Amino acid sequence: MVLGAAPQNINGMGARELAWILGAGLVTGLPAGLLRARFTRSRLFGVQAFDATVVVIVAVTVSLAAAAAGYLPARRASRVSPLHALRYE
Repeated sequence: MVLGAAPQNINGMGARELAWILGAGLVTGLPAGLLRARFTRSRLFGVQAFDATVVVIVAVTVSLAAAAAGYLPARRASRVSPLHALRYE
């Protein structure tokens, strides 16, 4: 909890943390998914291992879901009065 912070600052802190977590997840998840796709292609007949459109759609969908999941708690935190937060902490 940041005492005296403006709601925009709290939302910004949440967005920065979300960006770091999302970036780490995409950096590790996309190569792992592509390696898994190569493995699957070697096991199944007629399955294409890499489709750039699908990779982009998955990355955008995951990013939007993470943004929604990070925005809601940040918005709730920005609306809490510091006095109420300290009272119940």
